Amino acid sequence: QAFFALASGGTVVCSHYLGCEKKERATNAARQLLFITFAMSLVIAIACHLFSNQLLGVIFGQVEPAVMDNAKKYFFFSAMSYPFIALYDDGACILRAQENSKLPMQISFVANGINVALNLIFVWVLHLGVAGSSAATMIARAFAMVAVLYKLRNLKMKIQLRDYSSIRPEWEEIKRILHIGVPSGIENGMFQFGKLAIQSTVSLMGTAAIAAQGMTNVIENLNDQIEYANNPKNELDEYDREFIVDEATNLIQEIENTYSNKDNVIKIVLHPMAGYYILQDKETLLEELQEYYKEVEEK
Repeated sequence: QAFFALASGGTVVCSHYLGCEKKERATNAARQLLFITFAMSLVIAIACHLFSNQLLGVIFGQVEPAVMDNAKKYFFFSAMSYPFIALYDDGACILRAQENSKLPMQISFVANGINVALNLIFVWVLHLGVAGSSAATMIARAFAMVAVLYKLRNLKMKIQLRDYSSIRPEWEEIKRILHIGVPSGIENGMFQFGKLAIQSTVSLMGTAAIAAQGMTNVIENLNDQIEYANNPKNELDEYDREFIVDEATNLIQEIENTYSNKDNVIKIVLHPMAGYYILQDKETLLEELQEYYKEVEEK
């Protein structure tokens, strides 16, 4: 979200130049956006690798050793993918500045499909566990980055990005981008800190709760895709709309069929709090609910 907010600052600058019919300055602003966000994401990724133990200790505190070991594996691959996320967000925002919001959405949807497919292969076929799942996510993010930057090489684009090695910093242009992007990044960062606080709380509940919350997030993201496709303001053609809705709905159904009532677990519920318990034993859930309502009555 923070990288997306910074990229949005570049979108505003590029859109301004395009509106003034200053195509060369818009292209130059896009190049500066790529430079600064890639540099920042690289620094953050390196810092996360160097201080991973300290960061995870602050976020999760005292959790089960198995949870912490898996968190370290996932965090490693996640940090490696930060530059991929940053450059994809840059490319997607530059396309939106050219009134093309359909292409980033299509690339994102394909990347999510790749992520799901690789997760199935790495986790269920190759039995790579958390490392396999996080590697699948990293590969999907890399695909999204390559796809969006490749599309920006098209000569028909108003803003074309080529010769990345020739990009040199122009600090005045970078200041304009950061002047808009940083406040938005801080605002989005506050929201992410809230999510992080929830994640920290869930991590204390054990492995089942963490896995359940992750599954709930996947379903919520797919529902967001359906909502986006069904929104008439996004001006998708009928084929794309039906394809997105059908594919996302099928994925949700597949998740429900796979995990519902398996090994005595309760049915997946899309409620944010109930979702924490989707992988928890029925009897354990019942006991926790009874204790909760008992405490409520006592108050």
